[in-house]
Amino acid sequence: MKKHIIFAPCIAAMVFLLNGSFLAEEPVSKKITFEIAKDYEACEFTITTEKEGNFDVALKPENGVETYTGSIEESNVCSVSVEDVKAGRWNVTVTLKEQENDQKENMNGDGSDQDPAGEATEETDETLIETEDGNEEMPAGAEELIGKIQVTAKAIDKTAFSMGNVQVARDIVGLQLYFKDHAIVAEWTDTSCGNVKVSVINTYTDQILDTKTVSGRYYEYEIPELVSEITVDIVPATSSNITGANSRFDMEVKNDPDAEITYEDKEYVNTDTIPVTVELSETYSLLFVVNGEEVKETGLLAPGEYVYDIPVTEGTNEILTYVVDTDHNMKSTPYTVIRDSIKPALTLDMEYDGITTYDDTITITGTIKDYDTLMINETEPIVAGDGSFKSEYILRDGENQLNVKATDLAGNETLYTAVVVKAIKETTLRDYAGPIGIVFLLLVGIGVKLWKRKKGEPQEKEKTDKPEKEKKVKKKPAPAQNEKDNRKKTVLIYLIVGAASVTISYLFFTHVIIGGWIPSSSMEPTLQVGDYAISNGLAYLKHEPQKGDIIIFRHADVADGETLIKRIVGVPGDSIMFIDGYVYINGELVYESYLPEETETNSFKDFENIPDGCYFVMGDNRENSEDSRFWNDPYVQKSEIRGKLLSVIPFARLKETVQDIF
Repeated sequence: MKKHIIFAPCIAAMVFLLNGSFLAEEPVSKKITFEIAKDYEACEFTITTEKEGNFDVALKPENGVETYTGSIEESNVCSVSVEDVKAGRWNVTVTLKEQENDQKENMNGDGSDQDPAGEATEETDETLIETEDGNEEMPAGAEELIGKIQVTAKAIDKTAFSMGNVQVARDIVGLQLYFKDHAIVAEWTDTSCGNVKVSVINTYTDQILDTKTVSGRYYEYEIPELVSEITVDIVPATSSNITGANSRFDMEVKNDPDAEITYEDKEYVNTDTIPVTVELSETYSLLFVVNGEEVKETGLLAPGEYVYDIPVTEGTNEILTYVVDTDHNMKSTPYTVIRDSIKPALTLDMEYDGITTYDDTITITGTIKDYDTLMINETEPIVAGDGSFKSEYILRDGENQLNVKATDLAGNETLYTAVVVKAIKETTLRDYAGPIGIVFLLLVGIGVKLWKRKKGEPQEKEKTDKPEKEKKVKKKPAPAQNEKDNRKKTVLIYLIVGAASVTISYLFFTHVIIGGWIPSSSMEPTLQVGDYAISNGLAYLKHEPQKGDIIIFRHADVADGETLIKRIVGVPGDSIMFIDGYVYINGELVYESYLPEETETNSFKDFENIPDGCYFVMGDNRENSEDSRFWNDPYVQKSEIRGKLLSVIPFARLKETVQDIF
């Protein structure tokens, strides 16, 4: 059975409820015992109480008959003189005086008071204790109304001369015994009792488990597992040699409150507090201790479920939640949690945001520390022992958002976001000047040969119409050498004519009229894939390129010297900005009639003061065009321009039209 014991022999005030009235069986009193070591002719005893009030004092030898009395009136001290003091144990009893009724005219015949309403009441000398929640509990006892009792004595002779002090036993005020988990705890509030000797004994075997002289006001001893009942012996060190001065308490080792404590199932947190759920089946109070420091305490709680937020600090937190019963017995439920508010340390080897690439993949490298998981979008890269990682991510056409996210066990998150643009590789305007020239020359050669043959037929006929006589003159065939020479001359003529045709054709179709197929969608809707574009290579001999011109050109940022086709948007001296998907030139919004209204033009940067001889170009398909916005050198120089679009043969659309018809 759980016990809460206050050291000091006393007669507790017992109050019970009977017919709606509180009846006092006995007055509140407290008794202490002390030892007189030898006989004296006379002694003057001084009795002091901790509390002030009106008290009756009775002094009596334990084996004697006569009682010596005194009185304390609105004070806390009185003196009692005794002659012929015998050695042995003496008792001092201090009793709270009963309150007198000043309104005797209201007393009825049976001694009870009569209130104005005529109802009988009874006066008691007990005061109710008010709890923390304002409810009244049990009547106050001796400790609350009388407190600690001290007795001092001086030996005197019969002529009243002082002979010296007499050693007496000491009281320990505010002594409490209770269990704390599987340990017995003794603590007291008395600061004047000096050192206290505490012994813990196995009640069943009389084995002394622990003996210690305590200089402070707290004693704790962990009880062995197999011990079920103990005896606690406590005495002030100054009275330890006085027989009977000690106090003994038998206690059953039992500390099992009917309550359940639940913590979050987490080893790490990143919050300032953690929730603790407490379910009580009886009336208890709670005490929360974090790393040995009390952080929260409650009053008595009715049965039910309660949730409390308990503060935690950075690092390891050892948490104990104590359930405390009305006898002050304490049972703890432990929990360890680590608070970590520091985010994972993520370092990337380069800045990936804003990168534009033609590659199908991008490799992301860096280091990570103090983390639990690392993800790049939906991919988890392999991290080496030193924290370094390398991951290849597959890109789709256009913008790709990369989220590199590292999280730790506490839930802290480090997020790096980058937008990487995979540009559609511009399939160049295919230059068919060479093939067209060769075909042209072949056709010319065939034509010349056919013409010569046709021209030579009449000559042969004329030869046959000559007189027979003349024929006979030329009967001998020409030498074979002459025929061989004629063939060489013919071949040489063909080679010269062919070379000249190739050269003229090449120069014409690469510098004057330049044709080629449109292989990509970067100029849609103006130019469709499959259209055939014809450009004027001499357009800018006397004129400067203008805004809106569609040009063919080569650029240093395009591999293999391939030819591109784009539209001029900015000319020398212009400043270009991109705001909310719109193009601003020299601070003014530009309306581009050749684009659909819903077209958005975006860029990661602006371009100020285009240099002389340079031009800013973009494809009409603004969301899918690799152009000046993304090149290292954003401008096309005039020397790189090959021509201006002259005409378009819409083969792609003609094909669709024919397919629709048939």
